[in-house]
Amino acid sequence: MTESTTTILEFTIAQLQQRYASGELTAREVTQAYLDRIKEVDGKVKAYLAVDEEGAYKQADAIDAKLAAGDDIGLLGGIPIALKDLLCTKGLKTTASSNILKEYVPPHDATAVAKLREHGAIILGKTNLDAFAHGSSTETSDFGPSHNPHDLRRHPGGSSGGSAAAVSALECVAAIGTETSGSIRQPSGLTGIVGIKPTYGRVSRFGVISMASSLDCVGPMARTVEDAALILQVMAGKDDKDATGVIPPLGNIVHALAEWRAEGVSLAGMRLGIPKEGWLGRLPENMEKPLQEAVKELEKLGATVKEVSIPSAKVADAVYAILCPSEVSSNLSRYDGIHYGTSAETSWPEEVETLEDVYMVSRGNGLGTEAKRRVMTGTYALSAGYYDAYYKRAAQVRTKIIREMDQVFQEVDLLLGSSAPAIADIIGAAANDPTYGYTADDFVTYASSLAGMPAVSVPAGFAEVEDGPAMPVGIQFMAPQLEELRMLKAAEAFETATQNAEWRARLADPLAN
Repeated sequence: MTESTTTILEFTIAQLQQRYASGELTAREVTQAYLDRIKEVDGKVKAYLAVDEEGAYKQADAIDAKLAAGDDIGLLGGIPIALKDLLCTKGLKTTASSNILKEYVPPHDATAVAKLREHGAIILGKTNLDAFAHGSSTETSDFGPSHNPHDLRRHPGGSSGGSAAAVSALECVAAIGTETSGSIRQPSGLTGIVGIKPTYGRVSRFGVISMASSLDCVGPMARTVEDAALILQVMAGKDDKDATGVIPPLGNIVHALAEWRAEGVSLAGMRLGIPKEGWLGRLPENMEKPLQEAVKELEKLGATVKEVSIPSAKVADAVYAILCPSEVSSNLSRYDGIHYGTSAETSWPEEVETLEDVYMVSRGNGLGTEAKRRVMTGTYALSAGYYDAYYKRAAQVRTKIIREMDQVFQEVDLLLGSSAPAIADIIGAAANDPTYGYTADDFVTYASSLAGMPAVSVPAGFAEVEDGPAMPVGIQFMAPQLEELRMLKAAEAFETATQNAEWRARLADPLAN
């Protein structure tokens, strides 16, 4: 091996594949470097729930065999990737971080996973999350929280917190997350990485354990915009197994970005809007400074920035807090210990005498506190006498939010927002706050998710903290439906413009700081 382990961990996807092509590295060497890194640091970070070392080496050896034969290894050939443990993996446990699925081994891969494998990605293992993705800190995981690599006392956000922590801590090249509203963007911002939430339906939901079916999205998390864009390109596409998929193809966005880059990175003529319902005057002072500096950088690149208004965004979190639990209530009804999920008859037989006991004990012991809370809230909102007052009204306001979002995109090309309303909290704060899963995202984040619109979070600097190291701050670019390329151009322009910023050095290996 001609490269040090530390250097290997710094390579982008393109840099790794260049070295594969030249024979400087093998997929097995790279896989070993990442598996060694996991053994070294994951005892502190706790990003992974399971590491498939045997499977990873087997996949790496298959890539090396193709390289030796001169065969095509695929767009992600030899790239070690981690998967949020909400995506089904054939022959590998998929738990959703919940005790009720702690022994579940799927008979198939999720479509997104199958596409990653088809293009040569090496699956390292499964990452931690808030149980069933119910939360914003990984603290509702039945297997314990993950830790933020920038300050191990703090959480990495959620629900895709394990995936974010793994990328940030250099435990994989990239990871896959999911979100209903902010669960990719918020942890990406809190850990200093790039996270893409695509247009709803852009990536198939088949094989993804459902949280809220009208909101769930699968997206990539990586250290650069280009890496994240490539992984999105691989996963995107219509799937006959998912009736909610969008038909217009994403196309070769990596090539389109490269062509745009060759013409000179500029945002001249791009109109960026800052919703006054968003960060203006609402964020902590230590976050305002890096974000305002980010806006100035975007203006230097030629963009025009103006304040806009999305009036209904102020209630978007309330709308989400009704619609999401309602869908959770429906989706989690299947886990009864008979049709799906750990059964009381095998796990807690001493507590079972009747069929009703099977249901009650299986769900009572298998589902965590937050899952139960959301099931009860959603069941209440859908119940007779309350459906019109809560669920129906929330659905009507959602329609109004969509119309307002469509209208604001007549004025601007993209919306700007903070990736999170505060830096990552000390572990324990979220666990003791039953509303945290609804307050850990920005109003405009909820609005864009309810409207099914794409967004990308990129690092924007650091917020100084009195009692510890400075913590990452992310800025997000939100686009109209199907306009991923537009937002990725802005994100990459900002990333390029800040490549030599002093704060970038803190992102390289946060555990070494």
